[in-house]
Formats: sequence, C-alpha cells, structure tokens
Amino acid sequence: FGGLGGYRTVSPNNENVSNPSYTVTPALPQGTTIEDYLMINSGQAIMVERRVANSSGNIVVKESHKLGNKGNRLNLRTSNTEVGKINVDMYRANGSTLEFPMDGVVARFADWYDAEPTDVYDVYKNNQFQENLSISRRDNAGVLRYLGIESRPMPTANDTIFMPFYFTSNRGYALKFNAENMATSNLRAFLQDQFTGTETEVPLDGSDIVYPFSVTADANSKALTRLRVVFRQSTITSTPDLFATKDISIYPNPVVKGEGVNLQFRNNGAGRYNVQVYDMLGIKVHQTIVVHAGGNGVQRVQLPNGLSSGTYFVELTDQKGQTGKQKVVIQ
Repeated sequence: FGGLGGYRTVSPNNENVSNPSYTVTPALPQGTTIEDYLMINSGQAIMVERRVANSSGNIVVKESHKLGNKGNRLNLRTSNTEVGKINVDMYRANGSTLEFPMDGVVARFADWYDAEPTDVYDVYKNNQFQENLSISRRDNAGVLRYLGIESRPMPTANDTIFMPFYFTSNRGYALKFNAENMATSNLRAFLQDQFTGTETEVPLDGSDIVYPFSVTADANSKALTRLRVVFRQSTITSTPDLFATKDISIYPNPVVKGEGVNLQFRNNGAGRYNVQVYDMLGIKVHQTIVVHAGGNGVQRVQLPNGLSSGTYFVELTDQKGQTGKQKVVIQ
C-alpha cells in the first residue's frame, strides 16, 4: 500500500464449520476473491496468530499440501455463512478523491463472538511503517488492545467502535465504509469526529460512503480518540446539537485548572440537563446535573481539581435525549 507494501489480514468467521467464510482487511483489489488469499505464494511471507495465547504448537506443511499453480479450494473454499461486518479502509486522499489505499480494519458481528477483545476470533493489529488504522478496545483487565479485526456480538444501541489512526502526515485522508449483512440490525451507525465536532451517518444497507478528513499541525487532529462509530436505534433520528441549535454556550474557554465553566442558556425551556466531561481517551472524568429554570440563565459546572491541563469534551443531554458536545481546554 502506498508503494511500500503492507499487511493484509485474513481470518475465518467461524471455526466450527467445515467450510467457513472469511474476513479480509484491507479490501481486496478488483478482480480478486478471498480464495486468492488462501494460498501462500512462492516468496510470500505470512504471520500466524496462535488461537490460545501462551500455547505451543507447530505448523506442518506436507508435500501433498503443495500445489503447482492454484489455490486449494477444496479445503478452504468459502460458504454463505452470514456475519455482519463493517469494513473500513483508509486512503490518502484529496477531499473525496481517493489516491492510495493505506490500511483497513473490519468490525464483524455474530452471536458466537465474545465481547472481550481477547476472543479467539479477534485478530491483533500488525503495524505498518506508514499510516495505520486500528480498532481499539480495553479488555476486562483494563489493557488497551489494538485489533485489525474485531469480533463482537451483534451491536446494540450505544455500542461504539473506536478507530485510532497513527503514523500519519499533515495531509488529506479519507475513510471508506461498507457494511455487509447489517441492514436488518434495526440500528443506525454514526461516525463521530471528535476534532471537528461533526457526525456523519454510516449506511448499513451495503452502500459505500467516503468520509474525507485532514491531519494538520494541531495535535488534536491526530488524537487516537478522534474517530469512532456509535450505534443507535433506527427509530431515533439524528438529534440536533444543543450548542449549535439551542443557543447554549460554554465560557470561559480555555478555563483555568481547578476552576469551573459556565453554561449560558439563552431563551431555553426549563428542564434538567445531564453534563458529562470526557478526556481525549474517551474516559468520563466528571458528571453532574444542572437544572435550568427557563429563559435566560447561567449554570455553573465545577470541574474536578485533579484534572490535568489539556483538551476535554463537555457533552450536554436534555430530557428529550438531544445532545451537544463542545471542546474545553484546561490551561
């Protein structure tokens, strides 16, 4: 990829069937199929991940396994096993014009997968020398795992796919999304860009979508927590941003460490608002409730004294479930 080569990851969707289907990422080039990648060609190198960590074992290649000029489709042909997938490929790009494919990941969903990111079907990320895209998830022990293929139970509302990217340059990029067997999940998926504060729907009906973005000199543009996909019930429409549409603002910003911020309401209805504060890793560091009496007013939110200097996100949710998010910098 990009002229320097890279890794392509292949994994069976279900090892308990005789002829499994496979997941491969990044996407296959036009004119090829998965069968082309179930064969080790002359001069080609592979890495094999052990099914059980810390276990010993051998890979045995017999003379009868060797073939002259074609893949062994009798034992490794695909089947019609349906697994829900969201394929994400990363490109160097100029706006929505895709230039070079650089990397890719797959989130796949089935009832036999475990939510723990150390499931035997989860495939760890093999980092490349240039741009990398990954899926990250903390395991039950709190260890952050980076995956090329993440295998989980079918998603429910508020499930999130965290997609860090790294080893980038200051230039334009794009993510290309394509979903398989997800249209009947009764969910909608939204790509949230924490840097720009925007939200873009990712179609689950099998159609492609390209999301262009840029990496700049601003360190937040390359933050590992910048991009994530959040699932919602399909009956819920995309809600307006409270800060943008309801004339609610935060000040001061930046804020002095150890002090608080003010929520300025202008001609808003009375109600309770849930305030949550997240750091750049997506970890909730504070939560409180403010009650607005209606009309114009200011509500004070005291931030924890122990928060270190840096960028945080204040997420506001009203009683109707409408949300808004805004960056806050602590000096």
